[in-house]
Amino acid sequence: MWARTMTEAEYFETLTSLVSNGMAAYAIFLSIVGGYLVAAYNAGSKLTSSQLWIVNILYLTSVAFVLMTIYGTFGRMNMLSLELEQLNPKRFALALTYGPEAAIIINVSVLVASLKFMMDIRKNKNSGGST
Repeated sequence: MWARTMTEAEYFETLTSLVSNGMAAYAIFLSIVGGYLVAAYNAGSKLTSSQLWIVNILYLTSVAFVLMTIYGTFGRMNMLSLELEQLNPKRFALALTYGPEAAIIINVSVLVASLKFMMDIRKNKNSGGST
């Protein structure tokens, strides 16, 4: 099988594309989380238990796919950065060694905080308080 090494310009073009894809995935993540928080605030106290389960399952499934995309994008960016550095050691290529893991930790923290927000809204309903 014939294999060809990418040129330095092709590496940079691919890295730029991955950065754009990562930013788009993160924008989608923030949109999903924002929508969930608005829904939690406006309707969380009115949801039945089954409705809450449905909303949370849809939310967690959607966020899981986006987080896998973000993790994969960061991982591929690191691999390409290291390959680029081997191609031209004089050119500095930033590879975030723990970038994918850090992104997942931060995003899962946001996910947990948003679920806690929903539970607090629900608890307020059950205690008879107003929102």
